[in-house]
Amino acid sequence: KPTQHPFRHDADHGIKPHFQQTVNHHRQQKQSAQQHQERDLVELVAEHVNRAAPCANGIIDDTLWQLQREKLKRESRHRNSQQDQLVALADRLEAPLATSLKGKGLFNDHPYCIDLFGTLSTPAAYDVMAKADCLIAIGTGLHYYTTDHGKLLKGKRLVHVDVAAQAIGKGVHPDAALIADAAPAADLVLHWINEAEIAPSGFTKELEPEILRHHPPLPNKTPAGFVNYIEAIETLEDALPKDRILVTDVGRFMTEIWARMSVPDPQSFVPTTNFTCIGLGLQEAIGAAVAKPDRTVVACCGDGGIMLGANNELHTDIRLGLNMVIVVANDSAYGAEHIQFAHRQMDPSASHLDWPGFADVARSMGAQAIKVTGAETLAEAMEVLSNRQGVALIELCLDPADMPPLRV
Repeated sequence: KPTQHPFRHDADHGIKPHFQQTVNHHRQQKQSAQQHQERDLVELVAEHVNRAAPCANGIIDDTLWQLQREKLKRESRHRNSQQDQLVALADRLEAPLATSLKGKGLFNDHPYCIDLFGTLSTPAAYDVMAKADCLIAIGTGLHYYTTDHGKLLKGKRLVHVDVAAQAIGKGVHPDAALIADAAPAADLVLHWINEAEIAPSGFTKELEPEILRHHPPLPNKTPAGFVNYIEAIETLEDALPKDRILVTDVGRFMTEIWARMSVPDPQSFVPTTNFTCIGLGLQEAIGAAVAKPDRTVVACCGDGGIMLGANNELHTDIRLGLNMVIVVANDSAYGAEHIQFAHRQMDPSASHLDWPGFADVARSMGAQAIKVTGAETLAEAMEVLSNRQGVALIELCLDPADMPPLRV
């Protein structure tokens, strides 16, 4: 074993020369690739301008559309390269893999993927995190939900890799940092641990793959006239197409959806949380369904969110005949306010609202729709889904006092 680690920073001589050469090589490759991409874009613009010169109408829109398509294709190839390199590094280290929320689905096929890292993790995944002594975080901001308010990093060494210098240390101060793109960074680390003949950790050999992503059921205390929320989610998970696009509105219903419903890849997962408000789920689901008409879009909304424009958006869904399943988690309350009243041992009735029947409204507009009030009607809802054509709406009638707590 070398007496001096190849990554060690020497105060007198800076980074070791052979390491710096490798960094420079990757930087030159990236700059060369960017130059080629820029030249390709310039040629593409020139081609469209020349072809459309006799008739300028629509040239700008058409050219921008083609540029956007080319950009998306490059990004897709880049993501695949990053995924392969990260998996190769994890396998060499014999380390489990996880993602933050917006990376959900990235490592679906890997036996030692624990799915989401943080407050949305399974109990088995929490055990894995507790046993780990080092975390390599690549391209994640290490938000306080991702780290469970810092608890998941306590007593562990942290290596943070990000392409943006300002992201390093923004959430948590790392023990070591590297400003680099994910794929070359993983490739570089893989190269040097092989050069240094560092043995694999053996960590994954201790794990049981079949339980890593399993969320146990919660106690069922649901009163009559309502459906158990967890049972409904897991039934939908099994019944809906696996190549779905999952779009979620904002509300206390969302974290169990994020944890328990799967997506085929990160691009098929649209959590509408960036603006931190309710009511955007159905609108973004329409965009996804128009963009990908051959795939089922599953739009999960709360009752308060869908009331902020339900009639307009629902009519658009039905009029366009979109390939969409709308799941309304209707607890007849504003969840955030209900939580605050309940925590203060105050009467939460001020947060309760008597909405119109969402299934009735959808059915009146021409959609297939059903109100789920228990196990029997949940089974009927699955029949509706199996025979669905176009838009279907599933209204889950939920007891506001029986909703699982937010995973935050």
